[in-house]
Amino acid sequence: MSLKKSAWDKIKYRTAIKDHHVHEDVDITMLIGKIGKIEFDKKLIMATSARRIKRRPHSFFVQYPVRMLKTYRKHSKNN
Repeated sequence: MSLKKSAWDKIKYRTAIKDHHVHEDVDITMLIGKIGKIEFDKKLIMATSARRIKRRPHSFFVQYPVRMLKTYRKHSKNN
């Protein structure tokens, strides 16, 4: 993910970066979507790792979905 400083300046005080109960990347994306356009660039490729699934499957299959729900609930309350 990348974003312009001007976009960050508009949302930085509304983010849940220190809230470990939500996904910060989804939180930021939802906030950016409220103020502007989000684009996807197929040319930007990033390698990922499955180590989280291998080492801590509970974290990925249980905690991850719970945090995703909490992130969406946070934003549905703020509309």
